[in-house]
Amino acid sequence: MCSMERINFEKILFHPETLSQYMQTGIFHPYHMSIGLISSCNHACQWCYVDFAKQNILIEPDLLLTALSDAQKSWGLKAITIVGMGEPTLHPQFVSIIKSIRMMEIEIGLFTNGSRLSGDTAKALLDATFVRISLDAATPETHGRCHGTDDFARIIDNIRDFVQQKRPSSLPTIGIQFAACQLNKKDIIPMADLAISLGVDYLSYKPVYKNRHNPDHPANEMAFEEAAALLGEAKKRENKHLKIYTKLNQFHDVLEDGFRTYTKCRAHSVSPYIEEDGSIAFCGNLYPDSIIGNLHAQSLTDIWYGDRHRRLIKNIDMKNCVQGCKYHRLNMIFDELFHYDSQLHMNFI
Repeated sequence: MCSMERINFEKILFHPETLSQYMQTGIFHPYHMSIGLISSCNHACQWCYVDFAKQNILIEPDLLLTALSDAQKSWGLKAITIVGMGEPTLHPQFVSIIKSIRMMEIEIGLFTNGSRLSGDTAKALLDATFVRISLDAATPETHGRCHGTDDFARIIDNIRDFVQQKRPSSLPTIGIQFAACQLNKKDIIPMADLAISLGVDYLSYKPVYKNRHNPDHPANEMAFEEAAALLGEAKKRENKHLKIYTKLNQFHDVLEDGFRTYTKCRAHSVSPYIEEDGSIAFCGNLYPDSIIGNLHAQSLTDIWYGDRHRRLIKNIDMKNCVQGCKYHRLNMIFDELFHYDSQLHMNFI
């Protein structure tokens, strides 16, 4: 059986033409994009890197759909993940946007806090590839402390109902994400038990990391040894119905120093962002310094192949890159491909 997992950057090897083109030209033709629909949120997460309370910017559906069509024709865009700065399901045209994108035969993934995962919203998402709920807690008390809300019970009901609606179909894959730090570490193991009872397909743990955009954001004070022990115990709950991803490598990257062995970021443009205001950014962690244009002024492909994009990716200062960057492991793959050892005898199996 193949050991490659759902949450694993080795999946890029399934796209050899795109990978080969990137190695030859230095410009990636993305088959996946990240989309922001709305900048406001109904939660107030302790580790949020944006000012959720003061913004209410909404993407214009026609602007978004035109850009996706452009990417589909020019790059062969296959999938999008709807994430962004706020809670995507708050967009008043969320359902119609989902339906329009699926009519284009583009796969959809969604990150949501789960508070509005019901009614027409849930029904529209039955045609998605995956829905991941950022829960971060196994109890109302911990959820309230981390998310600043009192809607834990409703979210749990929404998840349970959504799981029932999707059965017996294999899609959408329904997952729960748990961003771990000192505020919720006591819920790491109970979260696995709750995930089993809810009937979701997977549970993914990741570390909270301090983001440069929010200086008041609390640092992750967990020790790696403590995190590894708790995650190891949670992993024991995995069964044939529930896959548990502990991402120990990412926890090590965040909680320990000196984790990078490469000197250049090459994974910067594998999944560009369409922001709520129409901005195009090649990296979420470096935002807004990674903005290369705006759809209100240029087409997506004109922005992507423009001088500003080439200039910014050439001058990425990795001192500004966060520990725990999601593309760290992909950068390690790229580093091996670009600096392969001739003694590997790569033409011999």
